Amino acid sequence: DVIECMPCPSGSLCNEIRTNELNLIIPCDDGNICAEATGQTEKFQCPGGFYCPPGSTPELEYENPCSEGHVCNSGTGRGNRFQIKCPIFYYCPKGSKFYFNNVMRTTRCPLG
Repeated sequence: DVIECMPCPSGSLCNEIRTNELNLIIPCDDGNICAEATGQTEKFQCPGGFYCPPGSTPELEYENPCSEGHVCNSGTGRGNRFQIKCPIFYYCPKGSKFYFNNVMRTTRCPLG
């Protein structure tokens, strides 16, 4: 018998890029994105301004913007999407994120 190896499915992690053992396939980690044929080291972080629940695929990486009033860094997942609250005196619309050197892409509230 010839056993056909299939690429690791999108949104999943496999010990090998190709597998024939479904029990070795696990959902992509919270905060990461896994394309088809992703091994343990090929996953990449969810982009800043968004959160990625377990099992996220490249097609869904911009599906879940960070909630208003919060900031999502690269690699934010469902479990930590409310961890960073918007700083005092700032307004953080949906999709807010940090840029380089902790400078935020947010709007400073006007005086008064």
